[in-house]
Amino acid sequence: MKTFNHLMKKRDQFNKHWDQMVGVYCPEKEGKPYWEDRCIQQLKMAGEYVKYNDHTLESCVEAVSIYVQECLEKQGYITEALCIEVEERLKAVAAHIKKINVHCVSHAHIDMNWMWGYHETVEVVLATLGTMVQLLKEYPEFTFSQSQASVYKIVEEFDPELLEEIKYFVQLGRWEVTASTWVEHDKNMTGSESFVRQLLYSREYLSRLLDIAPDSIKIGFEPDTFGHSAYVPEILTQAGVQYYYHCRGLDDQYLYKWVAPSGASLLAYCEPIWYGNSISTGAFCHIPMLSARMKTQDTLFVYGVGDHGGGPTRQDIERLQEMKQWPLMPNLIFSHYNNFFESVDGVKESLPVVEGEINPLFTGCYTSTSRIKMANKYGENSLVSTELSATMAKQILGRPYPYKQLEASWEKHLFNQFHDILPGCGIDFTMEYAMGEFQKIIARNNVIKRKALEGISSCIDMSAYAVEQSEEGTAESAGFGVDLRKVMDTVGISYSTGITQRGRFSGGVRAFALYNHTQYPREEVGEIVLWDYKEPLEALAVYGSDGRNIPFVVEVADYSQYWGHWFVKLVVAVHVPAFGYEVIRISNDADYADASIIKSDPRKQDDVKYILENDFLKVDFDVMTMDIVSIYSKEEQREVLANKGANFRFIKEESKGASAWTIGEYISKDDCKKEVIERTIEKNKLFSRITFKMKLNTSVLNVCYTLSKTDKHIHVNLVNRWNEIGNDVYTPQLQFELPLNQKCSRYLYDVPMGLIERAPLADDLPGLNFAYAYQYEKNNLYIGTDSKYGYRGTEDTFALTIVRSSTGPNTHPDNDTHYTDFILGVGNVGDAYRQSTFLNMPLESINISVNQKGTLPLNASFMEVEAATSIVTSVKQGQNEEGMIIKLYQPYHEDEVVLLKFKHRVDKGFLVDVLENNGVELEQVTDHSVTFISKAKTMSIVKVIFADK
Repeated sequence: MKTFNHLMKKRDQFNKHWDQMVGVYCPEKEGKPYWEDRCIQQLKMAGEYVKYNDHTLESCVEAVSIYVQECLEKQGYITEALCIEVEERLKAVAAHIKKINVHCVSHAHIDMNWMWGYHETVEVVLATLGTMVQLLKEYPEFTFSQSQASVYKIVEEFDPELLEEIKYFVQLGRWEVTASTWVEHDKNMTGSESFVRQLLYSREYLSRLLDIAPDSIKIGFEPDTFGHSAYVPEILTQAGVQYYYHCRGLDDQYLYKWVAPSGASLLAYCEPIWYGNSISTGAFCHIPMLSARMKTQDTLFVYGVGDHGGGPTRQDIERLQEMKQWPLMPNLIFSHYNNFFESVDGVKESLPVVEGEINPLFTGCYTSTSRIKMANKYGENSLVSTELSATMAKQILGRPYPYKQLEASWEKHLFNQFHDILPGCGIDFTMEYAMGEFQKIIARNNVIKRKALEGISSCIDMSAYAVEQSEEGTAESAGFGVDLRKVMDTVGISYSTGITQRGRFSGGVRAFALYNHTQYPREEVGEIVLWDYKEPLEALAVYGSDGRNIPFVVEVADYSQYWGHWFVKLVVAVHVPAFGYEVIRISNDADYADASIIKSDPRKQDDVKYILENDFLKVDFDVMTMDIVSIYSKEEQREVLANKGANFRFIKEESKGASAWTIGEYISKDDCKKEVIERTIEKNKLFSRITFKMKLNTSVLNVCYTLSKTDKHIHVNLVNRWNEIGNDVYTPQLQFELPLNQKCSRYLYDVPMGLIERAPLADDLPGLNFAYAYQYEKNNLYIGTDSKYGYRGTEDTFALTIVRSSTGPNTHPDNDTHYTDFILGVGNVGDAYRQSTFLNMPLESINISVNQKGTLPLNASFMEVEAATSIVTSVKQGQNEEGMIIKLYQPYHEDEVVLLKFKHRVDKGFLVDVLENNGVELEQVTDHSVTFISKAKTMSIVKVIFADK
């Protein structure tokens, strides 16, 4: 094949796949007359075929190549007659090539708010899809495929007439809907529940909008997503998805069987070239190789302009029509993705197997533009807790469930998980739109949640504690929007996202209902705010629902005045049942007063030892640097840290051209000015606390470490005024690093619907709520976070990346004040799950009347979950208004029996799929409970139907 190779090297200008995608290849413009181009491209196809499929025909191809070379040397060009002669002489090869089917599938890759704003996204969607409708009318053979339910939502909202035309071609079967998800979303930072809702809401919406069956959408279409989590096949198959198309992540597999840890599998295809090709005469040269590697006669070619929409062009269609007639081209078919996958479905069991995650890709995306990361985490937690509250209100009070309002919030949240939005690799428009939608989500959720919780709270019977006092509050308007955990200045304005405690009632006796939105009973310190409390604080007493006195601390802040009203914060040791509430009562009772009052008393003497200690941990700090020099586990009787000290690190990484996507090699660590000032240490019967201010380069960190008496973890509260700006030389980042006392050979990460084990790596890797360093058989160090996703676990260090000042494409994405909470714990994986859940789902309190009468007890659990290891992700009402849906997963290798207990009488229980269609009816159903098997490494969704009251 010497002459063949020489001829191809000399003539082939579009041999790179990226050139095929972005280049405009016109043979005439390149100086290649039609017949010359046709001849050479077909000869190339013949050579590629014999190279990968049938070596016995090599001599035939080489002989024709010699003949073409001789003709070129003699006359300098290729005539029509010569091209037809070549086609005739290669008839034997052509017969084989024509047996290869190429499913040519057109689509429009539309990035949501990437390098443009939402206004432009709308224009791109409408212009693109309008063009596709016109081309479908002009070319009867032409077919089109379009993903993302949000695209159709834009059409419905902004151009209803266009929607009707799209519906027409959908019903004809020429427009394929590939929108299994609301957007082509990130697969690593999308939370477990959000992942499922991407599927649920898309299927429901599109089936209504386009009059198609939900199960007709069989493909998970993710051409540009940056990495693929291990449990994607598990989640998608439970939604009826059978096939998966992607472009990034694999270099050596094309058609394969992707298997989740549960054993669930998808027929997957990794694009060998790219997802946005144009139709050029050399576009199909890889097809013989692809057919041979996949061992199938059916192959796939995806074409269409992107990322800014556009789709296929008239040139693409006409060139495809023309090339179909060439004898030495494969059988080119205007087709759909489903047609291709169905044609190769039969060979699924004989295909190569890929197990687990397809990661990592673009590791900078786990930390870039950190406010979007915060919005994603807070948004999902808000939605889950709001749905639980609304479900409780429906079950207890019979209140209507706000389906439409919650669906509207979910749609906004899901949109913001697009693979260029959540990863933080868009321009300023991207972040501005996402943060605006986040604020609407929180606003709507807080209204729903407050109404639900206040409604339930108003029905709690306080008769046993009724007192003769006026409860007409003097501070009813005070406290709106004030969250004392995140106060920004001395007048009480706060960075608040949850429902806030406001002044509702007055008097010397106050009552509060504290709500727990998690599956775990909680024994922890909760925060209560008293507005305009006029009794002596020294005589306070706090009682639980059982009438027993409970310990508490009064925190007297320096800024306890708010617009003419006074407030004081109580930190109370409470026990709150799972998925339930506990009522506490506050009064002036000198016989039982148990207050300890924290006053402003900073101790800065040289002899002060900065140590946090309880029965489980002892944490030592260096008095000058405030490094944590020791975390000693009393239970394990071992030191956790190496002797290098754990602290915040200022890191300079080598700047990359696309710094939002890519983390560079570290240039330096802590090579900057670092000063620690304003150290304080406080100790009381509930917790010990160390605070300080760190000037780090040009930024300022306000840090608070808290160790409660009953905790096996340290709570870190960080207010970070980040002023760093990246440049072409380096990208600055802030990291919290823990040097390990023993080399770590493996880490566990919390990922969507499961756990994944990863080897140490000097790069950031994604985790949802925590990462766990497996140094010993049990009880190891873990980091849990409220708003971060990037963890770095090497053999020697364990770190959390907090913020990175990437410069491309947004030049200043993170110059702001950031609020971050994280925990450093020692325990088992179950502890990491539980404590990180508490961190992300804080207790919420409602001030209630001490004189009210009602039917509800002072302490109640809406639902109890008896399960040692299964993780509940949500509790909600069924989409079809039938029953209640409980979603959970088992992250470990063994099945578990799960018992769910309810206050109301149960009629039936079912295992259902993601779309909440009834599956197996549960046999173990009693009056007030259901029992089922939570399968290992599997998501389970249970529908419980209650008997009529």
